[in-house]
Amino acid sequence: MKSLYINKDGRITIPKLLREKFGIKPRTRLFFCEESGGLKIIPITPKVIDENIGFMKTEGRLLNALIDEKRRSLTCKNHFECFKE
Repeated sequence: MKSLYINKDGRITIPKLLREKFGIKPRTRLFFCEESGGLKIIPITPKVIDENIGFMKTEGRLLNALIDEKRRSLTCKNHFECFKE
């Protein structure tokens, strides 16, 4: 297990070997959850989405919402434009 330090801005650097192993690239969304007195980090990658299709019984609505959000984040030049109605 690798130990990390948080910088003054509250950021950590995930080691390169772990980023490569789990498919974490710039702008990959990370999900944080408390588990057994610790913190679990789950990268939301295409592989994770594929492995979990159907587990919430949303008939694809959640997946489609995630895909739409990802498309918006990749196509918006100004991040705040994505949230305009």
